[in-house]
Amino acid sequence: MLEKNQIHEAEITGYTAGGLGVARVEGQVVFVHGAVRGERCALRILKVLKTTAYARVEAILTPAAARRAPDCPHYPACGGCDFRHISYAEELEAKRQRVEDALRRVGGVDLAVEEILGAAETDCYRNKAQFPVSPQGRAGFYRARSHQVIPALDCRLQTPQANAAAAAVEEYLRANGVSAYDEKTRRGLVRHVFVRTNRAGEALVCLVVNGEALPKEEDLVRRIREALPDAAGGGWSSASTPGIPTWSWGTSTAPSGARTPWRTPSAG
Repeated sequence: MLEKNQIHEAEITGYTAGGLGVARVEGQVVFVHGAVRGERCALRILKVLKTTAYARVEAILTPAAARRAPDCPHYPACGGCDFRHISYAEELEAKRQRVEDALRRVGGVDLAVEEILGAAETDCYRNKAQFPVSPQGRAGFYRARSHQVIPALDCRLQTPQANAAAAAVEEYLRANGVSAYDEKTRRGLVRHVFVRTNRAGEALVCLVVNGEALPKEEDLVRRIREALPDAAGGGWSSASTPGIPTWSWGTSTAPSGARTPWRTPSAG
């Protein structure tokens, strides 16, 4: 019977939908953090459930050719990526197998799924970014299965415009003593930074706030425009009072601080 903190040797035979390796130990399915299919590993049992268990790789006994050194300094602490420790070809195969398994197990269809066509660009491709802001005023992404923010202003998946916008908001908070929201105390102002970027590289920036006003709005607009000269506009939205009107930079409803109208973005 498996017990927490036991060490077992096992071969990784596949992946879960969330990127965990799959192994069998003493007839029980074990989900393994940071494992690669084809490896033989020494596993430390972390949690034992009725029919499954969770483990981490204690040592790699026989490495797989698909293993890669993660190219992101925030992985795996940041919960935004699951496969940065394997090659892109292996990631595509894992996703192909996921679809095939879903068809067989959920749909009852025994159908072979063909090879997945990979993306031409695997970095900087996301046109929408959402950065939660920590109580310390740092923008980033949540640790997996938590609301702890891992600061990350250099995410490889986001556009340079999105990362620059988040950095500009951090600078605004720090320079003006503006508070960030704390989920534990339910106090603080800025909760999230949203950024949309079109194919022309123009960005829209929106802050989600826990209040009905932003102090020194003109400084926020200035910093974002300096960081993003091609920014198309932005605004803020209240999470505490959804019904209140919000202002947007670059329209007639903009505050007096946004003296220079921002141009309308082109179709992206």
